[in-house]
Amino acid sequence: MLSYKKDLSSFNYFIRAEESIGNEVPMGKKSAPVLGDTLPAKQEKNEMRQEKILKRRAEYYFQRSEGVIKTRREDGLSLAARDLFYFKDEVYLVLSLENRSGITFEPNYLKVYLTRGNKKRNSSYQRILKEPVYTYNFPSDVLDLQQRKFVLVFSKFTVGKNENIELEMREKKGNRYLKMRFRP
Repeated sequence: MLSYKKDLSSFNYFIRAEESIGNEVPMGKKSAPVLGDTLPAKQEKNEMRQEKILKRRAEYYFQRSEGVIKTRREDGLSLAARDLFYFKDEVYLVLSLENRSGITFEPNYLKVYLTRGNKKRNSSYQRILKEPVYTYNFPSDVLDLQQRKFVLVFSKFTVGKNENIELEMREKKGNRYLKMRFRP
């Protein structure tokens, strides 16, 4: 029953589990941890194990990549897509960033998009942001005359006939910007 009063004696009411009438989650199913709760030890251990596996695979592809798919040079910077590897449910994208500008480059972000369609006809153009699951050896800064290689790991996706991968990198404390589009 619900009734209304002009004055409330207490503004907030907290109902304990034993006082509740029902549950949001059916019995037998585990609910997601509440904000502030620590993750169960088993789940935390599983996540650490998964991260170690991703790191090992990323190191392997980091060392194995030899080719270059495409390179974009601008303002003394060079961003190169070196290789794209598929392993089970993951995609490993090996990239390198070279600085010959005379000024240290500090990357603010690197965004990866999967693009579809023709950019000239906006009605058929689509750009989907792909968030990396894991990053290996991503540089905090690239000194002058230095090259840094790194790996981005994504959940599995495929690049179709009319699709491209688009990379967008911007400098943290400056205006330098690199944008590259390629087909693997």
